[in-house]
Amino acid sequence: MADLAKTSARLSTSITIRAIKEDLNIDVLGDADAIRALAEKSVIIGGVVSMSEENTRDTNPRYELDADKVGQMVERTPGLEDLTLTLNRVVLYATDMLEAFGFNDAQSLIDQNVPFVIVKEERAPAGSGVTTRTTMWTGCWFHNMPKNYDMSGDLRVMQNVNIGATRKVRV
Repeated sequence: MADLAKTSARLSTSITIRAIKEDLNIDVLGDADAIRALAEKSVIIGGVVSMSEENTRDTNPRYELDADKVGQMVERTPGLEDLTLTLNRVVLYATDMLEAFGFNDAQSLIDQNVPFVIVKEERAPAGSGVTTRTTMWTGCWFHNMPKNYDMSGDLRVMQNVNIGATRKVRV
């Protein structure tokens, strides 16, 4: 792989998206060596055009019936979080999204019978003193599996999938 340009901006070419067709055992989460060993078993997901992460949670207002503050909110209480990833990938002749993640001969979402792990590696330019950062999303399941066939423009077949993840781990 070529060296990255000497810049302080994060370049898209510095990011690699990988997948592991097995889940990360919760006992391994505190063992950095075991996590790195698992990351080494990952397969690069080629053709990824974009990836986004959304971490959401609802907050609920709490009111009290108080003569001084009738109808005013007293506080907000946080709810549980939801972690969703969105991957936009060009469908290659060799694989579609399910096959790229190791689900060979898969016809639909029902064929995903085990969770998977997504591994994102962010490299910095050589000599920058910044170490490679690896982030893993565990317990991943596809929410949808659309294919977009656009007969105008660049003529690529695209898959823009949403993935639900159980947890995010930085190595």
